[in-house]
Formats: sequence, C-alpha cells, structure tokens
Amino acid sequence: MDDLTPFFAQVAKLCHLGALYCEPCRISGGFMHRMFRLDTESGSYALKLLNPEILKRPDARRNYRRAEKLEKQLRDAGLPVVAALEFDGKKMLSLAGHDFYLFPWIEGKALTPAEVEPHHCRRIGEILARQHSLPCEARPGDLQPLDFQWPALLEEAHRRKNIPIEEMLEEHCDLLCRIQQETHDAAKRLSPAVCISNGDMDIKNVLWQNGNPLVIDLECLDHGHPEREMLMLALMWAGLETDVWKPDNFRAFVESYTALRGAVRNEPAVLFDSMDVWPEWLHYNVKRALGIEAQDEEERLLGLKQAQFAMSRVLFSRKVRAQILALLG
Repeated sequence: MDDLTPFFAQVAKLCHLGALYCEPCRISGGFMHRMFRLDTESGSYALKLLNPEILKRPDARRNYRRAEKLEKQLRDAGLPVVAALEFDGKKMLSLAGHDFYLFPWIEGKALTPAEVEPHHCRRIGEILARQHSLPCEARPGDLQPLDFQWPALLEEAHRRKNIPIEEMLEEHCDLLCRIQQETHDAAKRLSPAVCISNGDMDIKNVLWQNGNPLVIDLECLDHGHPEREMLMLALMWAGLETDVWKPDNFRAFVESYTALRGAVRNEPAVLFDSMDVWPEWLHYNVKRALGIEAQDEEERLLGLKQAQFAMSRVLFSRKVRAQILALLG
C-alpha cells in the first residue's frame, strides 16, 4: 500500500483536527474500503478511504450523495446511527487524489456471530422497523432486479486463466443462472412497497456500547423493499454467514420487526426467492478476483476469498430454505 503519511497530515490540516499524535493505523472495517484511526489534538476519528474502483462506476457518486441524504434523515429521526462528519457542507471529501469520509471515533464493539443472542436481534429488528417506517421519496416501480452475466464471467475467468474462479463458476453456473431467474420471477410477485433500505446492517456494522447498538457504514443506504430486507437481515443475524443456524435469533428479529410494522404480507417463498444479496456479493467479488474491479493484488486476493465465501453462503441458504420458510409460515 502507498505511504499515506503525507495524506493524513493534509487531512488533519484540511479538517482542522490539530496535529496528529501518532502515525494513523489501519483498522478492520468491511471488505470494500480501507479504514484508519486518526488520533489528533481535537480527538480521535475514523477515516474511510473509499475504493477508487467503486468510484469509477458511472453512478457511484450519485449513489453516495443519495446515501448521505438518507443518512441525515435517519439521524434527524433519532435512529442510533454514526453519521459522517460535514466540512463546509460536504461529507465526502477529496484530497491528493483520494476520496474519503471522516467519522467520530466510537469506542464500541461489534459482536461475533457466536455472541449474538435473541435480545440483540430484537433491538436490531426494532431499529430496522423504525427505519422502514420513515417517509420515503422513491416509488415501488423504481426497484429493478439485478442482472448477473454468469456465463460471461465464466468465459472471462477462462480467458484470464483464473483457475479457482473458473472451477467455481463451472461447477455452479447453472445453479446461479437458475437462482437469478427465480429471483426475477419472485420479485414480480412481491406486494408493491418501498422504504429506506440500509443495505448492509449486518453484525459487523453494528457497534455496541453498554448494551446499546450504534449502526455504522451507512454509504449503502438506498431504497428497497421492506420485507425483503427484513428477511435478509434476520437471516444474517440468525447465522446465515456462519453455518451456525439459530432459529431463536431469527424469531426474535422477525417478531420485533412485525410488532412495529405489522404481519408479513408476502408469501414466505416469494420473499426468500426474491433476495439477491449473496449473488450480488458473489458477482462483485468474482470481478475483483478477476482483476476487473481491483486496484491491486491485495484486493484481488480479497476478492477471491470473498467470492468463495459468498458462494458457500448461496449454497447454505439453499440448504436451509425449507427451515426458513417453515419459520416464516
């Protein structure tokens, strides 16, 4: 990674943070961007260095601006979120060829999947229900299903001689195409509804302070279908990421959510089949692993690891589908 020391010093000057007490350190913080801790005369901060490959996308900056607007709506509504700081009316800052967000440093801890219990799920289900109840400018017709060109990616893996990705897609390409068709068909059957969607409120993106949750990483805020997102997050908090399936956590999440939002209106099978979260993450990471959307070898290897992980989640979710539908029914 490039030496960012001069950049951090410029950030401190630009944002009037005072002198840096020590060399900023890299911290864990998701799988798309890079996070650093800055300790300065004015306090401690988390700096999110945005992935330049993401920002190359034609709609990326528009999406970030929309997320910033929605973030403000959540904060103004009193939801427990950690919002990016503003400087001269701007949240996303650009300096020395880098785009970044700056946040107040939060002394909190993200739970591990093994630590998640029903009472945590009830709190998150309530937060999500409150968020979904906020006024929303979008219309249901604005939501479009995603289209992943799996055969084309398989051909690209073959052309680039990326053996791990090629073997994975060769084995599962038919399944992925079938899942995509099922997703499109199910999306057409969903009852029309739209909400402010978090997009990424999984276990790692909630910090806990004295038993109270704070939601971080809000740049994926968008508009989505409320019940579909509810199911997706309930599955995450119940163990879909780990193979350790906890039905009590799932029930607690759904019961907390529906206590505020009312009973689920859609058929369980329609809701489940309309979700595309794991295929979407798989698609993005296959492109990173192939070097299509990767800025360096470190990110390419991360893409490979996450693609293999996402494929395992696709397979596991199919394995527990009947159990999930029974719980929803």
